[in-house]
Amino acid sequence: MKLKKVLFFFILLVIGFFIGTLIAKAQNTQKIAKPNIVGKWVVDKSILPEMVDEIIENVKKQDAQQAEQLVGQREFLEQMLGDVILEYKADNTYHIDVPNNPQSGTWKMSEDGKKIIRKDVQGKESVSEIVELTTKKMVVLNEEKKKRIYNAL
Repeated sequence: MKLKKVLFFFILLVIGFFIGTLIAKAQNTQKIAKPNIVGKWVVDKSILPEMVDEIIENVKKQDAQQAEQLVGQREFLEQMLGDVILEYKADNTYHIDVPNNPQSGTWKMSEDGKKIIRKDVQGKESVSEIVELTTKKMVVLNEEKKKRIYNAL
């Protein structure tokens, strides 16, 4: 009688193991859905001051006098950056509508869906890590690990 209970328990354990293995295998073979970034995005107003500071610092490294002029135009720079539209198209092209300096190229999502890889028309590649993505908001870390927040249009 005791042997039958042990044997019955052992058979249940083996069946449970096989069923668990099959379920785990099925979950691992399912294709991971990649996030959807297609659409138009604008920079969130909350990060505009930080972006302007970065621009001024970068210019300062090359031309301190020009950087000083930019400090005086801080409000204008924030407004200009706030008007930039970043569009990811379904055909895997992108366009950034920067006044007097539009940019475009191709984009793709990494296999794991955690990075956006852009290549401009000159062939320069940039990779941004997706921190958060909803239908209304996208938060990424750019190559310099700077946080960028975008809102959907």
